[in-house]
Amino acid sequence: MSTAPTRPRRSRFACTALVLALALPTAGAAMDDEEEEEEEPSALAEYFAEMGNAAGIGLNGLLTFPADPFMSFLDPPDDFEDIPGHQVAAPILGFGAGTALAVYRAMAGIYEILLAPIPSAMVSPEPRIELIPGIEHEEF
Repeated sequence: MSTAPTRPRRSRFACTALVLALALPTAGAAMDDEEEEEEEPSALAEYFAEMGNAAGIGLNGLLTFPADPFMSFLDPPDDFEDIPGHQVAAPILGFGAGTALAVYRAMAGIYEILLAPIPSAMVSPEPRIELIPGIEHEEF
């Protein structure tokens, strides 16, 4: 038998493990960045996102329609400034216009909620108040 000192096996394995531990996370991170850039939402994910947005717009309309008559009474549309006696008539006409807008907003909200699973054009008026976070109103 030889009396030469032998190197313990743990140190070779420890060095190999250390090299792999340092090299693999950077290679894995580079691969993850490439995969994230190439990923696009699937058609099914886009469909559910649009369906949720349409239902959110409809629900927002149903929650906020009672405010329309009072908001139009307090801040009448600018179109009523041209009529004679607009200081008195504009708030009254604004309340009437706001009531009509409230009825339209409520009916459009029901339409949006019921027909959210069917891709269609958005018919709801632009929201005055956004109670539901993350909704986007589409301009038509």
